[in-house]
Amino acid sequence: MVTTAYIAGATDAQLICITYELFLEAIREALKVEGQARKVYINRAREVLLVLSENLNLEVDVARNLMSLYIYIQDILINHYKDESKLEESYKLIEVIYEGYKEIAENGRHQVQTMQNTQAVYAGMTYGKDDLNEMIIESPNRGYQV
Repeated sequence: MVTTAYIAGATDAQLICITYELFLEAIREALKVEGQARKVYINRAREVLLVLSENLNLEVDVARNLMSLYIYIQDILINHYKDESKLEESYKLIEVIYEGYKEIAENGRHQVQTMQNTQAVYAGMTYGKDDLNEMIIESPNRGYQV
């Protein structure tokens, strides 16, 4: 589960991983259903792909290559969403990129926290089996610095 605290404390590589995870989840769900329900998940995947493509720095060669890949996947999502093999292909393509970013995030090559000076939030299970309580530590020097 992704929480506000996790996102606020995430590095830029972790945020990209979260975005790719959202895409992969939408495609997984689309493959489980048919008809209008599939279109809902396909549209969700297209929205995530749009976010990914809008945030590319096209002055970098790798980003231009990613944009070409995103355009190809967008074509699959628009024109071939009924073809499960094409959806699986789009899943596998994004999964490879996701794994690369995941390795970057885990190995600490890109450990700059995206938001600085955010509120500290600690979450943990309490006495109840299903209770989740968040404790917020106030700071007089609070405020988002991006």
